[in-house]
Amino acid sequence: MNKKGIIVPLYIYPEPYIQYTKAEAEKLADTEHHGVYDWHNLIECRGKYSKVPVIAIVNPASGPGKEMDPVFKKAFIALKEAGITIIGYVSTKYAGMASAISLPQYPIINIKQDIDSWYRFYPMIDGIFFDEMARGFDPKVQSYYAEVKDYAKSFNSGLVVMNPGLSINHRWYDNNIADIFITWEKDSYPTTTEAVTDSDYLQQDSEDGPERGCLVIGKKFKKHDVKWILKTHYDWMFITPFSLDPNPWDKLDIDTLKKLFRILSR
Repeated sequence: MNKKGIIVPLYIYPEPYIQYTKAEAEKLADTEHHGVYDWHNLIECRGKYSKVPVIAIVNPASGPGKEMDPVFKKAFIALKEAGITIIGYVSTKYAGMASAISLPQYPIINIKQDIDSWYRFYPMIDGIFFDEMARGFDPKVQSYYAEVKDYAKSFNSGLVVMNPGLSINHRWYDNNIADIFITWEKDSYPTTTEAVTDSDYLQQDSEDGPERGCLVIGKKFKKHDVKWILKTHYDWMFITPFSLDPNPWDKLDIDTLKKLFRILSR
């Protein structure tokens, strides 16, 4: 991938997606059934701006859940038909590490079982999103995540995205531990100083190395900031005006979504 794109945490139940037309969904927009409206909006925007790459992080139950949900399955098929890349949510629980200098404690088999479930329940997905990634400096931490990545890749060589939420050591990039790292997930836009914290990453000459993503929480769309972020330091981005409390990812703001699509289509 080399074109800038949208990576959207779509932690929203789609309701019986295929039972509603767009017009019917609009009537549900301000109710507890807003999920179907949000999915329609994302798919409609992708249809209008078809050249904008879109990755949707899907999350039925803080992961794949205990069984296949036919409502999600049908909604995932609709995303695929719209040309949207789908990656399944898996928490790595910071590898069970108490600090950046400790070693992984969380059983890696638990993560592998979630990956197994994703591909068993929803074989149409395009990869895995590993949330709550530890940023430890010990090589054993990177080996832990390298094993996780290799296991995920063994299914369909799909996309692997990891979310430390903050800047990481250059060795994570050098060793290609992921295809994309989310190195910003905060309730602010990154400043110039903050965006270049990954100084080792910015010194890379290779265009084939991991890319970076930015998730901005609780802020309105700012055209200047968005253009600067995408032009300089980040390859993937999403913005939500909804605050961290209780959950910024359980609904989409259609105005922000449309503005992001428009700026990336130019």
